[in-house]
Amino acid sequence: MSDYLEFKDKLYRFFQLYIDLIQEIVTEPKLFFRRRKNETGYQEPTIFAVVNILLPKFFFALMIAPVTLGFSLLFFIPTVIYGVSMLLLSTVVLHLLNHIAGAKGGIEVTYRCVAYASIAFYTWLVPVPFFNLLLFTAAFCFLLFYAFVEINRLEPQKSLIIVSSTGLFILIFGSLLTIVTIWMLVRGFMIMMQYLM
Repeated sequence: MSDYLEFKDKLYRFFQLYIDLIQEIVTEPKLFFRRRKNETGYQEPTIFAVVNILLPKFFFALMIAPVTLGFSLLFFIPTVIYGVSMLLLSTVVLHLLNHIAGAKGGIEVTYRCVAYASIAFYTWLVPVPFFNLLLFTAAFCFLLFYAFVEINRLEPQKSLIIVSSTGLFILIFGSLLTIVTIWMLVRGFMIMMQYLM
């Protein structure tokens, strides 16, 4: 029983720290990133980013599970793996862009910026296609802007160029992905209806 209580206490402390981090990022992003300027390490931002990717995907899968007859839960793990992969890939690309623009930090610094900006994944809980994409792009780029200026010590104009081009890429790629997803859902529904009739 003491193991259970210890686990429960650790889980409570973890989520309390997690909620505190979210509150700090949302209410004072510039100050949050300024305070993190000299921090190092991959563990805290990685756990934070994985939870930011995991929770919204899980809640969304549960929300649409009745409509998809539970198939959405089958895609939960692949979408989390996709989210983490995109986080790592975007870190590499954004680090190269930051380095070209004259940023002072290494790839670890860029990774921390992207990981903390991953809080934008919660915008995917808005169940309106394309609108949630716009919200995600705006939130992610807004947070990246402050992260690059405060942590990577990048000039605001250069940071704006980088996050604007990143936002444009996210919108184009995300729109294509949304169209394909909607087509797959409609096609799957039509095939299912053929078998039921």
